[in-house]
Amino acid sequence: MPRLKDVGCSLLLCNIEIAIAGDEVLSKFYTRHTSPYLWAIFQNYLGSYYINRIRGDRQENLKHAISCYQAALKVRTREAFSEDWAMTQMNLGNAYWHSEQFEQAIAAYQNSLEVYTREALPEKWARIQNNLGNVYTETEQFEVAIAAYQNSLEVYTREAFPEDWANTQNNLGYAYREAGESEQAISFLKTSLEVRTREALPENWALTQHNLGNAYGDLNQIKEAFTHFSSCLEIFQPTAFPLRRVKAGRDFVDTPRE
Repeated sequence: MPRLKDVGCSLLLCNIEIAIAGDEVLSKFYTRHTSPYLWAIFQNYLGSYYINRIRGDRQENLKHAISCYQAALKVRTREAFSEDWAMTQMNLGNAYWHSEQFEQAIAAYQNSLEVYTREALPEKWARIQNNLGNVYTETEQFEVAIAAYQNSLEVYTREAFPEDWANTQNNLGYAYREAGESEQAISFLKTSLEVRTREALPENWALTQHNLGNAYGDLNQIKEAFTHFSSCLEIFQPTAFPLRRVKAGRDFVDTPRE
């Protein structure tokens, strides 16, 4: 009998494949020349479907996503459809980020900020700041990454956006740890657990426990590191999260010991 998770994955796979097929047909019927606005909408949707596609080669799917977003931008210009242009720039940035084309991702995100200003669209501005923080962390530009995360917290307050606030606290902790400031990292990671509880958000809770295990390991506080690695492994079971379980186990084994 299939597990519930397997059924869910199968349904997601089928739904995405159906959506791709449907939008590709519609794009041929509503062409750029006959219905440019609708055609651009379908191109943007196709980009999102390809980013999330399970079937096929991951990098090929991301190439398709980038191509679709670039096609949409031929119609969704800043002059004609400024918010649609900004949204597509953000989506393009996400596709470049996932394909590890970080310079292009930063450029696309910066483009979107020309419209997604803090004054006009604060929530979207904060989302882009957080995305920029992720890319800058990946490229080891930690000072800029931390500044971007701090920017997002001007909008993502605990009261207004508790989950986004907690995610950003976790991201700050990760960035500080990668920058070699593990004590500072621990402070942010523990703060994120005020919202990322095991009961409410078990997967996110486990990710933060993993990050805390690494940070304490950096400080050679082995008992604390073991506690947090053990906690994350309670959620990262072999059947549900095999890759994350292996990564957490390896990180603990690699923890330096005196």
